[in-house]
Amino acid sequence: MSDVWLENARKNALETYARLGLPTTRDEAWRYTSLAPLAKRLSETRSSPGEVDASFGDIPGNRLVFVDGRFVPARSRLDSGHGLTLSSLAERLEHDPQALEIHLAGLADSLDNGLHALNAALFTDGALIRIPRKTQLAEPIQLIFASSPGSTSHIRNRIVVDADASVDLLEVHIGAEGSVSESITDVVLGPGASLRYTRVQDQGAAHLGRVEVRHHENSRLAATQIILGGEVQRVEVAVHLADHAEARLSGLSLVSGERTADHFTLVRHGSNRGTSEQLYKAIVADQGTSTFYGKVKVEKDTASNDARQSSKNLLLSPRATANTRPELEIDSQDVKCSHGATVGRLDESHVFYLRSRGIGESEARALLTAAFAEEILERIGSDAVRTALAPRLRAAIGGLIR
Repeated sequence: MSDVWLENARKNALETYARLGLPTTRDEAWRYTSLAPLAKRLSETRSSPGEVDASFGDIPGNRLVFVDGRFVPARSRLDSGHGLTLSSLAERLEHDPQALEIHLAGLADSLDNGLHALNAALFTDGALIRIPRKTQLAEPIQLIFASSPGSTSHIRNRIVVDADASVDLLEVHIGAEGSVSESITDVVLGPGASLRYTRVQDQGAAHLGRVEVRHHENSRLAATQIILGGEVQRVEVAVHLADHAEARLSGLSLVSGERTADHFTLVRHGSNRGTSEQLYKAIVADQGTSTFYGKVKVEKDTASNDARQSSKNLLLSPRATANTRPELEIDSQDVKCSHGATVGRLDESHVFYLRSRGIGESEARALLTAAFAEEILERIGSDAVRTALAPRLRAAIGGLIR
C-alpha cells in the first residue's frame, strides 16, 4: 500500500521526465556518453526469472541482496544488533509508508536531469540503512545488486550515518549480459560521522549510478568507485561539504572492446575549512573510451577550503581513448585548489627490464598495469573488501592484456 505523498512524488517525477527526457551529448556533463541506445530499455522495468550469481567473495558482516531490483531475504544476512536499521525500501513502503516520508518525500525536488526523475518515478526497491549515533561497526555492510539476462531495474538507496558513527559500506552491481540498471544512493553524514564507501560496477550491458552525499560539520567520507566491465557504465558522485568536512574520492575504470566507462564528480565547498581530494585512474584497451569529468565548486563567502584533483590514464592500444576534464569553479579568494591530468602508455623500458629478468611480455605488461591500478585498491579502507575485490581486479586486468 502506497501513500498519497509517494504517489504524488512519482507522478511529479514522471512529468519531469516527460519534459526533460534523458540527458544527451549536448549536455556538458554527458558529452562523451550517449544514452540513445538505452532510451527504450531505461523507460521500463523488466525481470528475467532464473538463477543469478550474486556472490562477491566471503566478506563477514551484514549483507542485503537484491535481484533485478527486488530484495531477496533468503540470500541476505541481517543482524540488526547495535540498533541498526537494515531493511528493504519496498517492504517498509508497504508496511509503514508514512515513516519513510522524511527520507523520500523530496524525490521530485532538485531533479537536474530526466534520468534522476526516471529513477524517482520507477524505482522498485533498494536499501534503507541507518547507523545510530556513536556506533562503530567493525565489519562492512554489503549491498549486492545482481541482474539477470535481459532485465531492467531501477534502484533507490538511502543511507544515514548518525553523529559520531563510523561504518564501511560496499555497494556492488553485477549482472549478466544484456542487463540494464540504474540506481541512486542518497547518503547523509551526521556531525562527526565517518563513511568508507566502496562501489563496484561489473554489469552486463549497462549501469548508470549516482551517489549523493550531504555532509554535516566534521564528517568524513572516503569513497572509491571501480568499474570492471559493461557496455556503458557511468557513476556520478555529488558531494556537499559542510564546515570542517572531508571528502576523499577515488576511482578506477577498466575498459576494453568498444565499451564506455564514465566517472563524473561534483564537489561543492559551500561552507568553511572543507577538504576534498580526488584521484581517478583509467586503463583503456582496444577501442574503449573512458571519461573523467570532475568539477569542484567553491562558493562565494566561504573561507579556507582546500580542493585537489588528479586524473591519470593508461592507454594500452593506439585506438583507445581517454577523456579527462578536471575543472575548478572558484568564487572565493581564501582557497587552496589544484588539478592535473595525464594520459600515457606503458613505459617500454620497464617492460624491457621485466622481460630481461625472464618474464614473458604479456605477464610483464599485466604486472605493470596492475601496479598502476594498485594505488586505487589501497585506498579502500576495509581489508575484507580489498581482499574480496583483488582477484576480480586481477582477472579483469588480465583480460585487457593480449
